Amino acid sequence: MIQTLHISNFKCFKDIHLDDLGLFNVIVGRNGGGKTALLEAIFLLASSGPDLVLKIRRMRGLGDTISVSTEHGSFESLWRDLFFDFDETSTIELSCRGTHENTRSLAVSHGPPESTTLPFGKRSIEEGVQHVAIDFVYRLANSEVITCRPAITSRGLSFGGPVESFPAILLSPVSREGPEQNGQRFSSLSKRGEHEAVVSIIREQFPFVDSLNVEYHGGNAMVHAKLRSVSEKVPLPLVSDGVNKMLSILLAIHHFSRGIVLIDEMENGLYFDLMSQASTAILDAARNSGTQLFVTTHSLEYLRALLPVVRANPDDFRLLRTTKDNGASTVDCFDGPHFAAALEEGLEIR
Repeated sequence: MIQTLHISNFKCFKDIHLDDLGLFNVIVGRNGGGKTALLEAIFLLASSGPDLVLKIRRMRGLGDTISVSTEHGSFESLWRDLFFDFDETSTIELSCRGTHENTRSLAVSHGPPESTTLPFGKRSIEEGVQHVAIDFVYRLANSEVITCRPAITSRGLSFGGPVESFPAILLSPVSREGPEQNGQRFSSLSKRGEHEAVVSIIREQFPFVDSLNVEYHGGNAMVHAKLRSVSEKVPLPLVSDGVNKMLSILLAIHHFSRGIVLIDEMENGLYFDLMSQASTAILDAARNSGTQLFVTTHSLEYLRALLPVVRANPDDFRLLRTTKDNGASTVDCFDGPHFAAALEEGLEIR
């Protein structure tokens, strides 16, 4: 579990330091305040290499493909928005300390220009492509230092690495986990005889579901539900967005045991009267798996639904509130008792 987190010169964060993080960290703040950027900083820090930046771009809705040309600045544009105020002369510094598997640091900085010679077109004419080098320098818990330098090659982009990562996943409403991933994770749990814990939670939260298992649909293996009112098993994405999201979260918690699960817009897909008991079930699953949660929300309904859960488990919860001033975001951390007190008093904490 991450106990302290430092972010410098990353996206909207000039310099922040968070201490005494909890098992279940709830992130609030206005649009553009840095909630998603905070998740992305942790995700990048946990990663096995800089190729994760491209996945983050997809999650931000910047498209599924990238195009790097020979034009000046094309390669550099992939990384430019990682830097605070787009200042590519600065160094991004990310670090976290906690349990051994969740302790590491990452520094990202530009170096001198490099020239790459590649064949272009059918005539085998070689042209020089000059770009500014960028280094991702990871320092692991055992003090090993690994440098990854992305580069343009004749086969496309090369990222270096991989680096030994710690278990982490970012669940985003823009780029959701596909049914194939859930099918694989459920199957893995089932093979170990550990799936019943997940199935029982789903049945408790959604009584119209009798059972879950993996079947093929359209040539793909995915989780199907046996519903009480339907004779044939139904692919879970067709049953309910809320059921599918709940299963995705539970499977992520089990699959990334002793790691980090990051959830953007936690309330999406969950009906308001299920939020409290669903949060209790998610907290219990996280506690049993030793999996730390960081979730964002805009929803007052979700926060109010959390009150009895926070009140009953104050040591597990933290409230992280992002604010922005003069273009730089800051994050204030409140412990569980203060989080519960703010909710009880009806304070506007979003």
